[in-house]
Amino acid sequence: MSRACYNCPKVKTDCDRPECIPGDGIKRRILVVNKQMPGPPIQVCHGDRVVVDVKNSLHDESLTMHWHGLTMRAPFNSYGERYPGTPHMDGVPGITQCPIHSGSSFRYSFYASEAGTHFYHSHTGFQRGDGVFGAIIVRQPPADDPNHDRYNYDFPQHVIMFHDWLHMPTLDKFILRHHSGGDDFPESMLVNGQGPHQHAEPASLPALIPYKRFTVTAGNRYRMRLINTAVLNCPIVVSIDQHTLNIIAADGNPIVPVNATSLVVYP
Repeated sequence: MSRACYNCPKVKTDCDRPECIPGDGIKRRILVVNKQMPGPPIQVCHGDRVVVDVKNSLHDESLTMHWHGLTMRAPFNSYGERYPGTPHMDGVPGITQCPIHSGSSFRYSFYASEAGTHFYHSHTGFQRGDGVFGAIIVRQPPADDPNHDRYNYDFPQHVIMFHDWLHMPTLDKFILRHHSGGDDFPESMLVNGQGPHQHAEPASLPALIPYKRFTVTAGNRYRMRLINTAVLNCPIVVSIDQHTLNIIAADGNPIVPVNATSLVVYP
């Protein structure tokens, strides 16, 4: 970990310091957005125009940013007319745009055309696996949400991002898997960029990175937005002890509510 983490994990509160990226406590090279992992969350309203300036500060790699879940179709205006779409903002290098080279910038400008829980990530090489990802939440008025009566609160801080974490650059893992018989299993699973190393020795438990905490009050119903950003195609089973989950949306779309003790979240 960097000096921004001070005495994390021995002092647990230091793990929450600005610019501290604890991961699972194992040192490795990472790529981040605005010194954060996940990158800064984007919270907008349905139909908003979103403008994001991306500057590539990598010394030897180009990049593009993809807005996962957004079709780049613009919404209708108040006269029932559709604004022009923005397919060239989809972030596919060499197809919808030229790569953003080292030291260069690119302005993404598009409409938040699909309400729901989405995420952005690098669409170049293995940068997403090394930390270039973040949430983009498109909110809608309660009158437009068929399941708005299923919860009391929908807080921005209740976005939960799962990420499979490696102890080496993702490119190295890919090469080992395809050329040396290596496996494709992660060393750890992170929640919002942090979590204990799952294979640590019992004696080291006091020094482990703490789990991410989410604050709720008994008796209320909360919307928890789940995102699986895994790069190894790992489905994740999610459950909350002694609680029944009410599933109200999938892949950014509302569904007929279903009660379940657990659910599987795919990348």
